[in-house]
Amino acid sequence: MSSHMDSDMGNLDDGCVSPPYFIDGNPLPERWSLRGQEPESGDPRVAVWQLENRQFPGCITVPETTAAAKFYAREAQMAPDVVAGALRLSYFTDGSVESPLQGEARDKFAGVRGGYGVVSKIPFLNMGADEWHEEAFFTDNAFSIDHMEMAGIAQCLRNALDFVDEFRAELSARNIEAVKVDVFTDSTSSLEAIKNGIQPRLGKTDLYTAHVLPIVKTVVCLSHALHARNSNVEFHWVPRCSVLKHERADALAGRWKSDKNANVNIDYDESSVPAVDRKSISAKLRICIDDAVEACRQRSAAQDPPQAQPKAPATAVAAAAAAGQATANIKPAPNALPAPASAPVGAPSASATAPAAAGVAAGDSCSQNGAARVDYRIEELGRLQERFRSGNLNAATLARMTALRETIIKQRRAQAAKKRKLSPPDNGGSPPKKRHCRQ
Repeated sequence: MSSHMDSDMGNLDDGCVSPPYFIDGNPLPERWSLRGQEPESGDPRVAVWQLENRQFPGCITVPETTAAAKFYAREAQMAPDVVAGALRLSYFTDGSVESPLQGEARDKFAGVRGGYGVVSKIPFLNMGADEWHEEAFFTDNAFSIDHMEMAGIAQCLRNALDFVDEFRAELSARNIEAVKVDVFTDSTSSLEAIKNGIQPRLGKTDLYTAHVLPIVKTVVCLSHALHARNSNVEFHWVPRCSVLKHERADALAGRWKSDKNANVNIDYDESSVPAVDRKSISAKLRICIDDAVEACRQRSAAQDPPQAQPKAPATAVAAAAAAGQATANIKPAPNALPAPASAPVGAPSASATAPAAAGVAAGDSCSQNGAARVDYRIEELGRLQERFRSGNLNAATLARMTALRETIIKQRRAQAAKKRKLSPPDNGGSPPKKRHCRQ
């Protein structure tokens, strides 16, 4: 299967080789390769796509009601191949991505597993009105759900362009001069990005622009290529899984979940296939997106260099010195308490640290081995003081030192009170109650 692009696309070969690498949603295992293998040079069409600077030439339809959206989607499922003299190509797509919150903390510039599904009806193949073509695409380098949703939309246009070029003779024989391409998606954010055109979306991060903008350009460029072939493109919003074909697309998009634990080294991006022959849009754009994300990473590192440890303010030094003095010579008398130091900027307030300190003190006072706990607190305070001397003092360390100092003093007071046969003071600070003893 081969074709040639129009002048707007630079007369580049814009077809895809036969057979496809994904048939009815089943990827060919022999096309897979181990992760880490360097892919071949990029597809030259990708460079043409990224030069796109026009606006989307088609139409975006977002019905006012959910019922209306379902009606249009159901009508597309049951519509004949030719409507009003125009061939109708209907596509349903959906995306899926692994949530970073489900795993360990990761680098935001590193991709995760994801995929997208495409369900389409292919005319002229005598498949019947109820038989549709299903494709599932996978990747281990997804950066957001919009990444996969947008890749699915671009994949629909890529497939439509391949169909128009392959069956051009068939269309002429049937006197069909126009083609209507309908793409149904549940991603309103993707439709908004396409509507805004090539410009980056306001309020979005640089990383979002880095991995979504290349696909937006691809969608716009493919739309213009279809428009040059007398094919009109229209995007429709449809509620998630509200019709059968979109439910199938949703299932195909999440197929990567079924074997995510089978072999973590499998790379679904067709890296063993020459870049020019890859069918998956996400695989074709991988090098381009990786370069954009890496540039974004470098800009982020340049804007946020590692901050040197700031010098401790005078109040922090005074608090640390007071804590050291209290550790060396803790007296049960109330006047032995040094004046509390004011916390530096960014340190927790007294109301925030007091409950934690009070809870520690209450738990230690009720312990049977209070002396051992006091020794442990003194050792911990000593370690924090060493960190202070080495210049690693921060707001959290200072707050912990203050809480430990107060806890140690209260524990020593409680021990002294027991020796004097007095009940230990309660957390509210009320004076101890004396026992009535015989004279």
